[in-house]
Amino acid sequence: MKVSADTSVVIYSMKSIIVYTLFVIILFTGCGTYSNEKRASKEKLMDQAPKWYHSQKITTHSKPFEIVGFGDGETFEDAKIKAKNEIAKQIQTILKSQYSIKEYYSSNEKQDNYNVRIQNNISEKTTVELDDIVIIRSEFRNDRAYIALKYINLPTAHKVKYKLDLNVDYNYHGTNESKYLSKTSLMKNLKLVLGYEPQMTLVYKNCNWYIVIGQILTRLPSFELIDLWAGCESKALKIKSTKNSLSEGDIFHLKIDIYEKGYLSLFNVYQTGQTIILLKNQLINNNTQLTYPDIEKYIGLEANIPKNQINSMDLYISVLCCDKKDFSRYEPIDNKHLASQQSYLFGDLLENIKGCHIASDIVHMKP
Repeated sequence: MKVSADTSVVIYSMKSIIVYTLFVIILFTGCGTYSNEKRASKEKLMDQAPKWYHSQKITTHSKPFEIVGFGDGETFEDAKIKAKNEIAKQIQTILKSQYSIKEYYSSNEKQDNYNVRIQNNISEKTTVELDDIVIIRSEFRNDRAYIALKYINLPTAHKVKYKLDLNVDYNYHGTNESKYLSKTSLMKNLKLVLGYEPQMTLVYKNCNWYIVIGQILTRLPSFELIDLWAGCESKALKIKSTKNSLSEGDIFHLKIDIYEKGYLSLFNVYQTGQTIILLKNQLINNNTQLTYPDIEKYIGLEANIPKNQINSMDLYISVLCCDKKDFSRYEPIDNKHLASQQSYLFGDLLENIKGCHIASDIVHMKP
C-alpha cells in the first residue's frame, strides 16, 4: 500500500511527539528520583542526630542575650567551628540592627556617642573576638560529633554583673582602692551597673586581657582595653605632653611637675597593654620640673603607629612613691620604641603603684 506524502508527515509528527513526551517523562522522573534520594539521605542524617540537635532547642537557653549556636562534624573541633560561625552570624545581625537604632537615637541626642562607638566596634570585631563561649551540650553519635555552644552577648560591665549574679553563693562586695581606676571609663560603667566600684585586677593570659573581680574572670575585648586609659593628676604630681594630638613622626616631650619628696618613675603603656619603663626610682628632694627625654641629650620622643593600625594611643603614667619600688620586670625603652611579647604588664603596674601618687596623660597619634 502506498502512503501519501501528507499522511507521512502526520505519522512523523506523531512519532516526534511521542518520543519527546517519553523524554520529558524520563527526565522529570529521573530528577524526582534524585531529589527524593537526596532528601532521604538528609532526613536519614538528621534521624541519626541527637534529638536536642534535631530540634535545635536547649533548655539552658532562656535569656535573650544568651546566643546558642549548633554545629556538627567529623570531630568536635569541626563542630565547634560551625557552631561559632553560627553564633557570629547571629551577633552580626543583632548588632547591625542595634547600631542603627542607637545611631537614630543619637541624632535626637537621646543616646551618647560612646555607646554607639562601642556597639559599632563590637560589630566589627565580633568574628574574631568571641569570648565566654560555653559548651552546653555535646554528643558523639554514629561517627559524628554534635555540639551546642552558648555565648553571653552583653557589654563587659553587664557581663560582669551577669557572672556575679550567677554565683549567688559568692557574696562579693570588695571596693576599689585605686584612684587611677576610678578615673577610667570601665570603672565608671561598672559602678553604674553594679552600684559600686568593685575591687578588680587586670591579668594577661592566653593572649587576652581579663578583668578579675573576686575569683571571676571576664575577658576584656581588645578594643575596650583603652577604656582603662585615663588622664589624672594628684596634689604631688602632674604630667603633660607638649602635644596630645600627633601625626606619624612628630616629636614631643613630657613635662613632669613634682611637688613632694619621693622616688619618681615613668612608664609608657601601649594600646595593646604592653608596658615599658622610661625612668626608674629617681630621687626627687624638692619642687622640681623634669622634661623627658632630657633635651640636652635627645631631640625628643617620636610618634610611632604600630603596623596594620590606622591610629594609636599611648598612655604615660608617672608615679611618685615614698620608697623605692621593684620595677625590675619592666623593660626599658629600646631603639625601636617597641616592647617584647613578655611586656604585657599593664595589670601588674596598676597593682605595683598602689599607695603612690599617680599622674597620667594620653597621647593620640594618626598618620
